[in-house]
Amino acid sequence: MQIGADDYLVKPFEREELLARLEAIIRRNNGFFIDNTLEFKELKLNLKNRTATIKGKEINLQGKQFDLLEYLINSQNTIITKEQIFDKIWGFDSDTSTNVVEVYASALRKELKKYGYDKYIKTLRRVGYILSDQ
Repeated sequence: MQIGADDYLVKPFEREELLARLEAIIRRNNGFFIDNTLEFKELKLNLKNRTATIKGKEINLQGKQFDLLEYLINSQNTIITKEQIFDKIWGFDSDTSTNVVEVYASALRKELKKYGYDKYIKTLRRVGYILSDQ
């Protein structure tokens, strides 16, 4: 039997962040979450086979890009700091710096730009990112 932490949330935290993390834990532990898809407009993430599509066309995302997009979709309309993203995707004990978040956000935007979806990922200077259609 394995005993230990699966995730860690630093206080103070936002309700949406807690809910997103709980959903991720449920997906990992049960192998599914509803129908294994997340949606934002016509963008669909299949969590089971880790594919992304827009209007049925597959988007070429690398592993961490997919993780970042999943995190953004799970936290729609919520500001996520670079530190929160880094801790969630790279982990607390990673040897890299939080600047890697900017690199992956830029690469994700570049891929989404082909479909006109880059505009939905907004950067809040010195704060973080938000996925929003407003």
